[in-house]
Amino acid sequence: MFRLENAAKVYRQGDKTVTALQPTALNIEAGEFVSVVGASGSGKSTLLTLLGGMLAPTQGKVWFDGQSLYDLSVTERAKLRRLKMGFVFQTFNLVPYLSAQENVEVPLLLRGTPQRAQRKRAGELLELVGMADRARHKPSELSTGQQQRVALARTLANDPQVILADEPTGNLDPQTRGQVLTFLEEFHRAGKTVVMVTHDPQAAERASRTLRMAAGSIVSEVRAPLRCSA
Repeated sequence: MFRLENAAKVYRQGDKTVTALQPTALNIEAGEFVSVVGASGSGKSTLLTLLGGMLAPTQGKVWFDGQSLYDLSVTERAKLRRLKMGFVFQTFNLVPYLSAQENVEVPLLLRGTPQRAQRKRAGELLELVGMADRARHKPSELSTGQQQRVALARTLANDPQVILADEPTGNLDPQTRGQVLTFLEEFHRAGKTVVMVTHDPQAAERASRTLRMAAGSIVSEVRAPLRCSA
């Protein structure tokens, strides 16, 4: 699924250079649930944005599904993200003047899905996340937890192969936090891939593999024991 070959990211700040990600080798297989933990500034979000095709490395290669992401054109990368990746952010990024239903329809519209199919798919996803009764509400009329559930529904609209989640449970109440994590687990159990950046140790425990970062490097890796179904 993902492979990093000596990938690094360095920024210039005036006369100084800041290394956000040290040269890194990493493999993430299809169907894994990987959490990435570490202090602020450790390189977690930089790693996630490299994986998502949104930030080119200063050196090295980032591979996704057998393709070198940053050898693709900007247009080709955007198409790949639209068709194969889903993103969940702490800030939701909902369009403020669109209803919940319309927000979920946006990626379907961009894909060229017929309008009737857009409405049907969006309605099914809002039902899935328990937001069908808020379909006509705008983001400002929804609670923080409700906005996150709409964002999750939108993430699933194009049936992505992978979800890249950056602090998906930040600022959520305990009940909604649990719902979001259960949702990601169900996505993983369906055979899909999840990569989640989090400060929350309990959230990280939901993953099958945890990477710990410090000073731009992956410093440890822990694999969860296999869970036996009853």
